[in-house]
Amino acid sequence: MHQRLKILSSLQAKSFKSGEVVVAGAPGPHLAGLEITKYLPNANITVVKVDRGREFATVQRLLTRGHKASRNYIVHATDIPNDQYYPYQWHFSVLQSEEAWSLSSGDGVTVAVLDTGIASSANDGINCIVSPRDVVNNDDFPNDGDGHGTHVSGIIAQSTGNGIGVAGLSFNACIMPVKVLDDTGVGSTADIAEGIHYAVDNGAKVINMSLGTNAKYGYRHELFMDAALNYAHQNNVTVVCASGNDGYSQNVSYPAIYPTTIAVGATDINNNVTKYSNTGEGLDIVAPGGDLNKDLNGDGYADGIVQETFINFTWGYYFLQGTSMASPHVAAVVAMLYELDPNLTPDIIYQILTTTSLDLYATGYDNTSGYGLVQAYDALRETDVDGDGVFGEDDNCPNIYNPNQIDSDVDSLGNACDGCLTDTLKTSPGICGCGISDIDSDSDGTADCIDQCDNDPDKIVVGICGCGVADTDTDGDGTADCNDSCSGDSLKTEPGICGCGMSDIDSDSDGTADCVDQCDNDPDKIVVGICGCGVADIDTDGDGTADCNDQCPNDSSNDADSDGVCDDIDNCPNTFNPKQKDSDKNGIGDICDSCNFYLIPTKLGGAIVICL
Repeated sequence: MHQRLKILSSLQAKSFKSGEVVVAGAPGPHLAGLEITKYLPNANITVVKVDRGREFATVQRLLTRGHKASRNYIVHATDIPNDQYYPYQWHFSVLQSEEAWSLSSGDGVTVAVLDTGIASSANDGINCIVSPRDVVNNDDFPNDGDGHGTHVSGIIAQSTGNGIGVAGLSFNACIMPVKVLDDTGVGSTADIAEGIHYAVDNGAKVINMSLGTNAKYGYRHELFMDAALNYAHQNNVTVVCASGNDGYSQNVSYPAIYPTTIAVGATDINNNVTKYSNTGEGLDIVAPGGDLNKDLNGDGYADGIVQETFINFTWGYYFLQGTSMASPHVAAVVAMLYELDPNLTPDIIYQILTTTSLDLYATGYDNTSGYGLVQAYDALRETDVDGDGVFGEDDNCPNIYNPNQIDSDVDSLGNACDGCLTDTLKTSPGICGCGISDIDSDSDGTADCIDQCDNDPDKIVVGICGCGVADTDTDGDGTADCNDSCSGDSLKTEPGICGCGMSDIDSDSDGTADCVDQCDNDPDKIVVGICGCGVADIDTDGDGTADCNDQCPNDSSNDADSDGVCDDIDNCPNTFNPKQKDSDKNGIGDICDSCNFYLIPTKLGGAIVICL
């Protein structure tokens, strides 16, 4: 039962150690900002810690600065695990496990196992268990009293390369045990729906369900589980289900038959679909499920699936059979795919698995084996789209052949598909060209490099008014509001004398605009004054009364006797003398002349004065 092979290190999947870079020389300023893992003085090299997935970019950055650097590659004498009972795990080799382990082991991927839970205190065990949940008993301690869930989890992620026990297929993955079945292996659709939601919400990328209804009942839908399965699919979580062990040939059980899941049937050691495995409608693919009625390899044990588990209160390595054992093989391969490319969707994963599977019966799809026997290595190679030997997210130019992965500007995009080789922030010229950001600061749809007003979402050119001010011409007078003091007056751009909305016209051309000229038709007056517009306010006699109101405009004394005759022409100014009679024509009115006379002419040419 023991296979002793020289192992240089515990089995690893990648060709280099994640999160490590090797740099020539002792630690120094050139490694500033990098965490030193160790210094190897004889080789004079330093191992530094970097973020996972940034190994190649860090190497390129160091190389461009003149330092010798490399990823920390892993060397194996063999990729065969040194686990004690690994030789009895025939079910891994038929899936190309050893070839696949050179590419992936599910590192960093969480697989939720919705089952009877997981038993604790195993001798071999599982290295990574996260977010355990017991839906049946509503606590966080999903203890497995049946052994089924522990066996299923071990197929996926049993501790591997530790020299004891057995191996797991995606041994660096983490298991999220979610107990949805009680210790008799029975559960409800409500608890399973809850378990699916829990797994998705807590970071699972893969869900394995080695459970289902009796296929003979023909169930295809259940309201709440359908909704939960849709939720998983919408969140890019791949759900793998056992086809069921009813030996039914018309269809697989529910939920395996649901369109968003991957339904897995079971094969034996000779890659024949087992009699107990449900086939027909809904079957997608097959994987080893074992047959305890046979020992075709003659190893002295029935050809079941051996894994560590806890049955009848006893830990041991038990051979079990069923589509329950087949489903976790496929779930493990899905985890390995997700390690290489976390951006894969359930639909793409389905396509990869079904197009790389091994035909067992008819070419292509058949009702007995679906698309055939899952092939881990061939599936993983599909993540090397360009065939350059670099897989999934490790390929810095995934769609173009680029085996050397040269990345001159250390922007994680290989030169082969980088349109800006000297720009660490851009991979294509974009709008502004290499070396210039295409940022659009004001989110107006125009990049700053061509936007004269990169902080004004309403303008891309300075225009008349400058950035931040609209060039609006509200009154349509041809002058923008920013330069128009009368933006609501189409006839004026400045207030002028009369203000906006009023003309500054001077109708009488007297130098005063009509708006302030009370006599805008009188060139000689700008106020109404005493006499009104059109009439001068002259006071000829200087008596304080304008001529227009002065009966005696030429007499400053006016009419002292109120006889209606101005004093300056009144022949009797102090006596009422309206008729102004002056018999003797001497300029003194008769009423105030003491001698009114008249002249009687004489023959000698003289006159005789007679006083009346």
